[in-house]
Amino acid sequence: MNLPPRKLCVHERKFGRFPDAQFRTTDDNGRRIDQDTLVAAIVQHHLAIRIRDRIIDENLSQNQYAYRVGMDPNRLTHILCGHQAMTLTDIAIACLELGPDVVEGLDPYRLYKRATRQAPKTSIYRPGDDD
Repeated sequence: MNLPPRKLCVHERKFGRFPDAQFRTTDDNGRRIDQDTLVAAIVQHHLAIRIRDRIIDENLSQNQYAYRVGMDPNRLTHILCGHQAMTLTDIAIACLELGPDVVEGLDPYRLYKRATRQAPKTSIYRPGDDD
């Protein structure tokens, strides 16, 4: 299953815009969505919100930001809205251009748990009781 990240969001229009957006753990046929795919979509969702906020903080439009960092404005729109997956390069550029707070404190475990209402299965990380 290779769905765009926004398709995993219960309400697709909330992707990249609303921190409290919920994400589906099963597809339309009731098949379980791979946890790695799901956590990547949830992290991208929260990064998109942070990137949008930082672009606004810098008094830039999305097009201005895209042109300044050498990105096609349509691609920026597609990754911020979840129509395309964000790459590590996209994240690195955002951190360089907008500052490290784009990723600071990002906790995929807690974000996943909040977005799906269930804890992710982990093999190594053992969160505390408050997680």
